[in-house]
Amino acid sequence: MVSLNTASRYHIDIQPAPPRSEIPLRLLLVRNDACFNCGICVDACIYGVHHRKDDFRMPLGVIDQQENLCRSCLRCVRECPQEALSVPNNQEFRHRAYGSWTPEGIANLLKQAETGKVPVSGAGYRGKFAGPGFDGIWTDMSEIVRPTRDGIHGREFISTAIAIGARPEAVDPKNFRANMHSRVLEIPVPFLFDLAALPELHPGAMNSILHAAEELETITFVRNVQGEYRGASIVPVIQPADVDDFLKTVRILPYILELEDGEGFNNAFHELKKMVNGALLSVRIPFDADRVLDMALQGAHVLHLMTEPDGQTPIGHVSQALRIVHNKLVDAGIRDHVTVLTGGSVAVAEHIPKSILVGADGITIDLSLLAALEVWKGGAPDVSAIRNTAVLDQNWGVQRIKNLMCAWRDQLLEILGAMGMREVRRLRGEVGRGLFFDELLREFKTVFGSAIEIPRKPDIPKSLIPHISAPVKRVERNFHNELSKFNVTVTDACIHCGVCVAVCPYGVFSMPNGVNKLLMPKSSECIGSACETKEFYCVPKCPTDAIKIQLDETFLGMGDPRWTADLLVSTYKQAEYGQLPEASYETEKGASDGGFDRIQIVAPLQPYLTTPKELRPKRTGSDEYRTAIPLNRRKEGAQIWIPVPWYGGGMSYGSISLHVMLGRAKAAKAFGTFMSTGEGGYPDQLAAYRDHVITQVATGLFGVREDTIRRARIVEFKYAQGAKPGLGGHLL
Repeated sequence: MVSLNTASRYHIDIQPAPPRSEIPLRLLLVRNDACFNCGICVDACIYGVHHRKDDFRMPLGVIDQQENLCRSCLRCVRECPQEALSVPNNQEFRHRAYGSWTPEGIANLLKQAETGKVPVSGAGYRGKFAGPGFDGIWTDMSEIVRPTRDGIHGREFISTAIAIGARPEAVDPKNFRANMHSRVLEIPVPFLFDLAALPELHPGAMNSILHAAEELETITFVRNVQGEYRGASIVPVIQPADVDDFLKTVRILPYILELEDGEGFNNAFHELKKMVNGALLSVRIPFDADRVLDMALQGAHVLHLMTEPDGQTPIGHVSQALRIVHNKLVDAGIRDHVTVLTGGSVAVAEHIPKSILVGADGITIDLSLLAALEVWKGGAPDVSAIRNTAVLDQNWGVQRIKNLMCAWRDQLLEILGAMGMREVRRLRGEVGRGLFFDELLREFKTVFGSAIEIPRKPDIPKSLIPHISAPVKRVERNFHNELSKFNVTVTDACIHCGVCVAVCPYGVFSMPNGVNKLLMPKSSECIGSACETKEFYCVPKCPTDAIKIQLDETFLGMGDPRWTADLLVSTYKQAEYGQLPEASYETEKGASDGGFDRIQIVAPLQPYLTTPKELRPKRTGSDEYRTAIPLNRRKEGAQIWIPVPWYGGGMSYGSISLHVMLGRAKAAKAFGTFMSTGEGGYPDQLAAYRDHVITQVATGLFGVREDTIRRARIVEFKYAQGAKPGLGGHLL
């Protein structure tokens, strides 16, 4: 254990620890019987997913695939001439969810246990902005606008140590050494292991966790431990009925021991307190603010508060319950006299700093350890399977846990560095360093009022919607297949009568001239559920009930809360046709539960557009909408206007190709607006569009030269690299 007088740098050694079994993939790559072995997918895939395998029956071999290499770019799906490929959700992956553990969280946890590093998506944060529990808390990143404290690479010291136990109420100037060692144990990390919260384990798994805790210099709560309790790495958890037997058999007292809640708890607590004077006494109890205060007043040194696997407690989610308990102890003036631990639902790294921010001193980890050891693979824990799953190589198990804890500690250091904090203990109860979604929402409602229900998709005739004056023409897509929200299939019951061809106005169904044979439906043209109320809806019109319309499996696997499948596919369609797709697509908001996704425009668009033009209110000046804006509102400097209220954001040469940069520059010129180079420099090929190019100067000065600055009408300065938290840089 680390002494209070030690200021040495703490380090966790990481080494690769490959998984023993394959990690289930989020998406599957399915090839149906329509595949005729043409090999287009082999040429289309740059990741080597598709390849030919020797087969004596075919000269060119058969197409095989290696799914774990797939990055879900969908190029093979869009290139396949037979539409034989799809990328649906993997239901086995989806069923891994349990309590606070999401399938994606478990997959990331396994990656961290393998490498000891934080998985990098390359696309910033792709999750939700808000949600229940810890997902409704955002941490303060104010220090990210200037050089942050770097505690990961050793360039600056950030302490993650916490003290466990009872601090003296007052300093005794005559006995300073006693003050310094007054029932306090310091460990170098704010996470502890809790085997008592888990089912009975195979000895191999249990020993891996115990040895990992010893190497990490943390402690482990264990039930039914045999033998002497030496040192402070093991905390025996005792049930009230077993206190007498424990006191009779133990020869050397542990540094900490914990009493579990149950019948006879109060008597057992007072007996232990009387008999084990000198050891730290912890109590494992549910969240109950009054009981927590009572136990603190009765002399408990550590309050170990347990949650359900989903983070729920008798007084709400742990993120709220910790604040209640913390404030109760603060109001009583005894918060610094006790240590508050919580556990039972810690599933991802961010739960650790967020738990501390709302009032915990430390966090106990349980099921996540079993996930790292591949003893538990998600879903409701199978007690029998957990008990019988052996960890054959103890060194492998220890390394997996060390890797996971290193990755989680690094993420804690990232947050502390972004806050400008030099030790994790200063974070405890600092709710002012967090943003709480529910509280912010209440504050905003007092300003803007509550949300109101408005029609999501006004049924406005297209003839009444003003058209953009800029020339718009269809641009053929680069791929053979168009992604679609709906999948239209025709079963063998089809008699090729042609009724569907006659009734569908969207061209989903077709027959070659002079041939009584229905071609493969064009699913991309189908508007799906939006057609169900139309009189030409094909499904009930089919005399043999052969038409089936359902959500496309590949569509269901696309996107994320920021860029949903609806937004992705509808953007493809708008780029191709220059107009909004049919009403079955959501084109206005994502599923992030934050940012612009929480803003609704309630302008009365429908009444205005459906009113005959001669009856509309007279407008002053031109009847045309004005979208031009000035980019410089100051008197000095060039006065630049753009005819549309947007320009192309910074996308650097390193993230997109030169062809894309030129395409963006040409589009900016066509609209009379600008595009930003991003921080990767100003390729000479853009010089022809210099009047529509913004050159960005970032802290790295990548590709920035004096001549590229001089040729630009606008220079954009970016300061503070915000890539670490996925926020992007900050523009001036």
